Amino acid sequence: ALALGRGVIILAAHFGSWELPSITAALHGYPTLVLAREQGWPRLNRLLTQYRESKGCRVVTKGFPVRKLIRGLKEGRMVGIFADQDGGRHGILWPFFDRIASTAPGTFALSLSTGAPILPIFMIRRKGPAHLLVAEDPLPIPEEGSMEDRLRQGVAAYLSVLERYVRRHPDQWLWLHRRWKSTPERRVLLLSDGKAGHGAQLQGFSERLEE
Repeated sequence: ALALGRGVIILAAHFGSWELPSITAALHGYPTLVLAREQGWPRLNRLLTQYRESKGCRVVTKGFPVRKLIRGLKEGRMVGIFADQDGGRHGILWPFFDRIASTAPGTFALSLSTGAPILPIFMIRRKGPAHLLVAEDPLPIPEEGSMEDRLRQGVAAYLSVLERYVRRHPDQWLWLHRRWKSTPERRVLLLSDGKAGHGAQLQGFSERLEE
């Protein structure tokens, strides 16, 4: 992917030992620009940044981060981004595990504007200290069509890959936390104790709630 000369977007998830791919890449001579959110505690943030940059990577947190990422891609570098969290009300809505979820489109917009391919990356924990690093094929984003449709296709392709890995290794995906926070779907689970008449009351309640 790097041989194309447009840089590479490494699309990671909070899956397995997700801090290791960028360190592994740096040890093999490919220092990565990593987009990260600043922690609330300054001392913890400095410690994490120190660890992440210890082998040659560079953490980008603020100060026009998108501009820095674009510059890095134009220089033919790898850029690491996470996209498995809730994308908020401005995200793209697409099914994830059979429920509509919001996903931030920034990664895919960055790819379309720079021509950099997107490689989904997964660092899978094995027995003991062993890990398996997997680089998937570049996400198939159409070269034609409206920007919105192309972004949606990019999101759909990524969620399909992510869901496949989570189904294979459900114990290794961390970010269940409010992943469907911005979904327009609303569900209510009604539990019955099995007593006579309570089922009818639940049914009546659910009908009123739906109205």
